[in-house]
Amino acid sequence: MTEEMILFIQFSDGTIWGIPAKIIAENRAKHYANVDIDGDYYAEFNHAMENSFEITDWAVGNMDWEDVKEHAKQIGGIEANYNEEWYSAKKWIQKPITDPLPQNEDTK
Repeated sequence: MTEEMILFIQFSDGTIWGIPAKIIAENRAKHYANVDIDGDYYAEFNHAMENSFEITDWAVGNMDWEDVKEHAKQIGGIEANYNEEWYSAKKWIQKPITDPLPQNEDTK
């Protein structure tokens, strides 16, 4: 069993939200299953789940905060205008952890 992947997004107010990558992969798979003649929902879903670029790219290019907010879990802070910041806010994919801030040499 693979661990669930999460798209983390950090808005300008410093809040970090976690969105299950499967929500984005499902949205992408539904689209391609409907528009491609040979569209295979499960193949598209699995492709996205195995490729963090596809998850982030689809979220930014084809979804809005409104599409994911009901699935998002806030990690802390106060709310900003997420609809305006969805496209430009910092994003990354990783397995769930207790402190999702990306590590660099200064914070290790």
